[in-house]
Amino acid sequence: MDKDFLIRLTVALYKVTDRFPEEEPLKFSMREKANEVLADFILISHGSDYVIGERRAEIIEQVLKNIDILKGYFEIAGRQAWVNLKNFQILEAEYGRIEEEVERNEHIEIIPKKKGKQKEQEETEDSTKSSLDNIKSKRSKAILRVLKDKGEAQIGDFKKNFPRVTKRTLRRDIENLLQAGFVERVGDNSGTSYKLART
Repeated sequence: MDKDFLIRLTVALYKVTDRFPEEEPLKFSMREKANEVLADFILISHGSDYVIGERRAEIIEQVLKNIDILKGYFEIAGRQAWVNLKNFQILEAEYGRIEEEVERNEHIEIIPKKKGKQKEQEETEDSTKSSLDNIKSKRSKAILRVLKDKGEAQIGDFKKNFPRVTKRTLRRDIENLLQAGFVERVGDNSGTSYKLART
């Protein structure tokens, strides 16, 4: 997904909201969120040297939050009969694609650019170890090590160990470990914690 797609999608949202009543606040709220998604997605997907580490994780979290808000706005606007409901279904599907891409790539770290032979050497070394599956697997192993060391941990504990990874991704990783039978859930709601499954 590239910047042009995001720009076209934002323009499409503007065209749909042009049909809203003139002073309708929802029109401006939707446009504001669409603009924020566009700006933040460009920052995280086009490798700005200044958007790394925890700051990048914060921006990713904000993109996902704004898409959730937009989806709620689409539902409200769709019930007003200002515009054909199909327009909102299409917008929701397209923003869903952005959400999926961000979630799929949110764990990939953007490293500041280096120059010369050192950069080439590091890229050669990294090319052998940076497949998407290996990154996920390494994080899952690290989650299991945390549980082995602590006995029991909550999402907040994992976040301290993985500050560059969003809570949403950590929950998904833990869910995979639960389904695979490596981890057990203890408690529920805000008191939920996790421990190694008994073997």
